[in-house]
Amino acid sequence: MRPFLSLLFLGLLVAPVSQAQSSLGTDPVCADLIADVERLGPTSIQSRGPESWVVFEDRVSRQPLRSALEWVEENRAAMSQCRLAGIAPQRFGLRAPALRADGQPLSMREQASFGRAASGVQIDLEVELLYNFAIDYPVDWFRDRIAIGPKVRVWWPSGLVLAAQYAFPIRNQLPEQHADYWEKPYPNVLMAGFRRQIAPNWIGAISGGFFERNRYGGDLQLYWISERWPVVIGGRAGMSGYWAFDDGELITGPVNFFNGYLDGTVYLPWHNLRLRGRTGQFIREINQFRRPGEDVKRNPGTSGELTRIFGEIEFGLHLFYDGHYVFPGFRFAAPLSPRKGLKRGRIAAYPTRQHYVPYDLGRAIRGEITGFIRPNRGEIHDTGVDIWNDLRMLAPHMLPVLE
Repeated sequence: MRPFLSLLFLGLLVAPVSQAQSSLGTDPVCADLIADVERLGPTSIQSRGPESWVVFEDRVSRQPLRSALEWVEENRAAMSQCRLAGIAPQRFGLRAPALRADGQPLSMREQASFGRAASGVQIDLEVELLYNFAIDYPVDWFRDRIAIGPKVRVWWPSGLVLAAQYAFPIRNQLPEQHADYWEKPYPNVLMAGFRRQIAPNWIGAISGGFFERNRYGGDLQLYWISERWPVVIGGRAGMSGYWAFDDGELITGPVNFFNGYLDGTVYLPWHNLRLRGRTGQFIREINQFRRPGEDVKRNPGTSGELTRIFGEIEFGLHLFYDGHYVFPGFRFAAPLSPRKGLKRGRIAAYPTRQHYVPYDLGRAIRGEITGFIRPNRGEIHDTGVDIWNDLRMLAPHMLPVLE
């Protein structure tokens, strides 16, 4: 895999740099305006009826909506001089809400008239922090595991995605079964997927390969975004099995584990709150390393999460019910990188855009708390084309939060 990734990287270093196809003449103000957007990604000027719009593929910022909104607020005078009606950001070929010069969004159906800002292969080089920790209540023992995971994502605006990641451990204090596996470099992801905005309100994705947390198999997702209400509804379903690449040997188990859930999210206008509920089949011990025949435990249940959004930081309270006990917990997401990454031609590089950490606090029994803090319940492995994670940045209902 290493030679393949090296050749791919070297070959794409010489890929041509995309430029905006501007029809704004030679006005220096307009030229500077377009050049400012091009620093974020491929940019074009597209017509929507008699209006001219800036359409760009945001390659490097953490939140396309925030970047677009700030850009409109800073450049209203120049947009008026250049007769630009607004700006239409995209991410991975998916359309984010287009903003008029007064900051008001277009409807999803109106946005469908815009073409893609980028074309051809695009490369993302991301360095992820792979971090877990655990605290055992009886002994109050804090333990953690840290690894750095360079990740290469090759994608096309039409929807095709290829990704590979290799992890380099830094520290491992979690004495799990076969813990020696986590103490040396190991492959973490090798997958292919296809994600597409099927209609203005519908986004679907299909993926297959070797996913993180030692799961391999296939996965299908479908989400619907309401234009009338601040609601996103969808779900995912797939089959997976165990995999690992240990001491040069690929070890796999049977693909016999069904995982999936129904998913609903409501954006509340009070205090930038987001309410999410899911019910389905989750994985109980997603961070335990297990040999074939000792697969993860099935964990059907229902989860709920109430999240407060502080700009680019999220903190939420979480409950998971498995039919017998309630497991309280928390969810936390924060950027671990500078505001923007680096872009050159078709290649963009950045540290982790948004580090998402879900944890539960053990089992809640009247008069007693048992268990430990660690990321266990109410989660499924990341496939690399998880639609809901994109909708956290792209859903039009997020606009009031970003103001």
